[in-house]
Amino acid sequence: MKIEDVIKWCDEQSQNGNEVAICWEGGGDSGWVYMEVDGEQASAEESDWLVDRMCDILDYGSWAGEFNASGRAVYDAETKVFEGDDVYSEDSAEQVELKEDQIIKIKIPKKYFLEGLRVEFDNILDGGATSITPVVRNGIINSELITLCENMEKEIEDKAVEILRDATSSDYSGWQTEEFIISELEDEDPENYVMNITTLEYMGYDESILGIIVDLNEYAEQFNDVEL
Repeated sequence: MKIEDVIKWCDEQSQNGNEVAICWEGGGDSGWVYMEVDGEQASAEESDWLVDRMCDILDYGSWAGEFNASGRAVYDAETKVFEGDDVYSEDSAEQVELKEDQIIKIKIPKKYFLEGLRVEFDNILDGGATSITPVVRNGIINSELITLCENMEKEIEDKAVEILRDATSSDYSGWQTEEFIISELEDEDPENYVMNITTLEYMGYDESILGIIVDLNEYAEQFNDVEL
């Protein structure tokens, strides 16, 4: 097979207004590149060669990594060029800095003994849960304190979700853990230990669009009459 055969195959497939395209999609350790003719997957020696060329251009290898990529390059029978866009996006950890009136305050009466407090938000934007756990060195926690923390969880979660919904269109907030050490807290309140959550985390994404071209004329000049 020669490059002229690839061009001839593309021209033949594009007759009668059929769209010939090289397509791709993947990320997160799986993905593929394939040919379509008039919306149907195509398989031929020529299409396999084109798929290999696109794999080289995209250079996603085994598609390993925390990203998503997709696109299609459509053939122009007049110019002998496939042209399209590669839409690439990847997750990025983002933070919302809470305004003074948004700060989430957790108050624990000083009559309870504890050395610290752990607050965990488990993807609360997508139905996850919130937990508030007292930390003590000997592992013995007052049952009233446990109940108090459990009763605060829903209120804290609802406020955090409301803030995130107003701040972002993301539907994934991931896992956020806040650790407080009682001995390091400022003495804001004579009766309560006060722990302030001043930031909330969520997963956003960065997106870029890159033009992709497979110029069969250039390949014709490069390979001439060489067998592919």
